[in-house]
Amino acid sequence: MNEIDYRKYFEILQDAAKLINSSFSLNVALESIMEAVTKSMNSEAASLLMLNQRTKNLYFKAVTGNVADDLRNITVKLGEGIAGWVAQERKSLIVSNTNEDPRHKKDIDNSTGFQSRSIIASPIEYQGEVLGTLEVLNPLDKEHYDENDLVLLEALSSQVAIALRYCDSYFKLNQENTSLKQVIDLEHKMIGQSKEVNDIFELIRKIAPFDVTVLVTGESGTGKELVARAIHDNSPRKSKPFVAINCTALPENLIESELFGHERGAFTGAVSVRKGKFETAFGGTLFLDEIGDMGFSVQAKILRVLETGVYERVGGDQQLKANVRIVAATNKNLQELVAEGKFREDLFYRLNEIHIELPALKLRKSDIPLLINHFINLFSNSFNKKVTGVSQEVLDVFMSYDWPGNIRELKNVIKAAVVLADTKTLTLSDLPEGIKNTTIKRFPMTTEMGSLDELEKQYILRVLRENNWKKNASAKILNISRPTLDSKIKLYGITIEK
Repeated sequence: MNEIDYRKYFEILQDAAKLINSSFSLNVALESIMEAVTKSMNSEAASLLMLNQRTKNLYFKAVTGNVADDLRNITVKLGEGIAGWVAQERKSLIVSNTNEDPRHKKDIDNSTGFQSRSIIASPIEYQGEVLGTLEVLNPLDKEHYDENDLVLLEALSSQVAIALRYCDSYFKLNQENTSLKQVIDLEHKMIGQSKEVNDIFELIRKIAPFDVTVLVTGESGTGKELVARAIHDNSPRKSKPFVAINCTALPENLIESELFGHERGAFTGAVSVRKGKFETAFGGTLFLDEIGDMGFSVQAKILRVLETGVYERVGGDQQLKANVRIVAATNKNLQELVAEGKFREDLFYRLNEIHIELPALKLRKSDIPLLINHFINLFSNSFNKKVTGVSQEVLDVFMSYDWPGNIRELKNVIKAAVVLADTKTLTLSDLPEGIKNTTIKRFPMTTEMGSLDELEKQYILRVLRENNWKKNASAKILNISRPTLDSKIKLYGITIEK
């Protein structure tokens, strides 16, 4: 078998994302996606079966093909048929010949007159919960589906999960699924579908309604301010101001005035009373970015505000009430700064009531195609350009590059590339030298693999090697726990290479 066609993978993801973003109706979005799936995978039909969380039956939610209407009233029990087996076992499946697979439910073919030959199916999962099954039937250009088709279908299953997350109709039909219905209420501007990002969405949903102080950490460019804004936008304070201050941008002798304001005559140049950020943000949220760079004297005053809820302007003696929620962020390790005597221990614990750690982009590479699509659309519209995608070579480079500047670097690279582009597709010539010369890391898929178990084994081996056999880092990229990785290493007889 040939290597994965990343270009096709990206184009399908891009088309599905556009269909989701262009519709507020779940039914319209899903029907459009299923039509796109059928066409892009050159198949006779495709079906999206949703799991009723109460009855544990699967029903046909969106269907293509000439017997679509006949399937509307048919249900499949969890565990029955190909779709039921996939949903119950939470495993994707390739059925090369339905006549030779005992899991195939022939009753449906008999009742509709449709003849299934080859089926590929993938579970639709969101945050560890199965929502249904996506299946495609009868390839038109070959005898049966292969592992490349499986990779593409699994990517599309994740897009369907996004549609379910952003569209309200499904949750109205399944009100017993409380956790997912609550997730749909989360307002944010973050882009991603990886487990790491979904875990952050869920944490934000839980903490946003409560006035706890939050510390957001992560490398520069990972989106810490977006997290702070999401917390604010989903809190009771959302109608009040969100005020941000960069603690690195101002010298220590000015940051106190910026935060607390000053009275007229408090210092040379203070010709009038000036409100500080605490006053401006009254009733809302104050975001203290790069708080690890804040000087000790200001740290002490921040701590006092957090402990007492009051402060004074510089040069004043009138106590003012601080009615704000504090969200702080840093790309530094505050615990190390505490140990070095560079950050107050009491302030650290006061800020760290809730901790959100953002992963580097290299640890969530499955989100890169979505980010590419988002930024291309953003800058194409901003600059009135007609860029619609990236070449296969560019996608390979983007998926292989480690992005030390994280999402901010990816955004800036695409921004410059859109400006430089002479065609609708970004090519290597549009990229900076330091990125376009990246060594391509590609996962070869060959006919000798033989089974999905062997495919999984080879993928785990690849991730382990690329991470110098560090199991914790590899488990994060694989979106599995460390014990699960250990069990798979044992199951497949993988020998750790030193």
